[in-house]
Amino acid sequence: MGDQPLDNNSIFTRYLIRLLLLGIPVINVIASLLWGFAGSDEETRSFGRAALIVIVTFAVLFLIGGLVAFTFLSQRLFELIP
Repeated sequence: MGDQPLDNNSIFTRYLIRLLLLGIPVINVIASLLWGFAGSDEETRSFGRAALIVIVTFAVLFLIGGLVAFTFLSQRLFELIP
């Protein structure tokens, strides 16, 4: 490793960056939900329920957007294949 720069095109580097970009927010969300649902007072538990509703809503929206993008890109790909 020493003097050689990190190869940005290696598979390991790409997956490590993806893991960090996806893993840190997911861990944060899970910790927030656990903190919210395990709260001792009603205000903290209502925060946990509200956070869950927001997370599920955004997950559904991103899923729909991803499916639309996948459909569009796959159609474009098949148009380019002779």
